[in-house]
Amino acid sequence: MKQLKLLTLSVLTVLGMTAFLAAPTFAAAYNPIGGSDACDPAKNPNPPDICKDLDVPNGKSAVSSTVQNVIDILFYVIGVIAVIMIIIGGIKYVTSNGDSSALTSAKNTILYAVVGLVVALMSYGIVKFVLNQF
Repeated sequence: MKQLKLLTLSVLTVLGMTAFLAAPTFAAAYNPIGGSDACDPAKNPNPPDICKDLDVPNGKSAVSSTVQNVIDILFYVIGVIAVIMIIIGGIKYVTSNGDSSALTSAKNTILYAVVGLVVALMSYGIVKFVLNQF
């Protein structure tokens, strides 16, 4: 029972730190001006200074930029989940007490988390390549 409490506390601590680190990412996506018309040079000849920070880099389309932001956030979440699963697998491995089925389960948890992370890295590379073509 004590191990379950420790595991739960560890997971909640990691999730709490993750939410704390992800907050600036979500806050940066908020447009404080209140719409895209304020930064549109055709509709507003004197845009506010904050519009300089909202420009899409390298002349990319807004859709491509939005997709890139969503992919970056998803990749961040996948990375956090993989690290949590590796930690859980490590805890299972340490607390298995030599039980072969528990050892196998712990090794599989770690293996699948690493394989999922590798697949996510490769898919991220493919998506970045495709987005750079447009």
